[in-house]
Amino acid sequence: MGKYTKRVTKSWTEFERASSGDLFGESTTFINNLYQVSVDEDGEGALHLSIVSRDRTPIRDWRHLQRIKNEIAGPEREAVEVYPANSRLVDTNNQYHLWVFPEGSDIQIGFQQRHVTNRTWGAHKQRELDDGTEISEPQGARTKVVMPKFRAPTEEEEVVLIGEKISRAESTIAGWESELEELRARQRELQKKIEEK
Repeated sequence: MGKYTKRVTKSWTEFERASSGDLFGESTTFINNLYQVSVDEDGEGALHLSIVSRDRTPIRDWRHLQRIKNEIAGPEREAVEVYPANSRLVDTNNQYHLWVFPEGSDIQIGFQQRHVTNRTWGAHKQRELDDGTEISEPQGARTKVVMPKFRAPTEEEEVVLIGEKISRAESTIAGWESELEELRARQRELQKKIEEK
């Protein structure tokens, strides 16, 4: 616990754009002293932020993820972190993903009133704010929560969803088959060179 506490309370440097030729190809990558963030855009204003700590240790500091979202995408844009169905799970290397909605989008889920404090409430501990975030504590009633309205897909919608899953699976398999064929060709090429020696 001591190491984790030490890391998350470290000073924060401004994000800088990483030089081209980074690991992530088409992504734009930003780096500060604690994090590396690769940003992909969908062409319609939505962003995908792929976040790793520079020391590749797990991140579970909500304030840091909020600050990354604010500094990279903007303080008034909304983002979500998805905990997917196991069939869509991607969990490879202490990498975290925020899906940022286009500017002006209000996703209609979560708290509807700002409430930021550095005060401890009973057994619930809160550390001091150290990044200049403004404290705002509403008076009176609890902060209002909006819950999403979910419904099961119709049979017609389910047919489309299953078709999309099949398409993704076929695309993944085709990618693996292509890579496998390239590896086999390279293996044959190397084997031939060895035999010619």
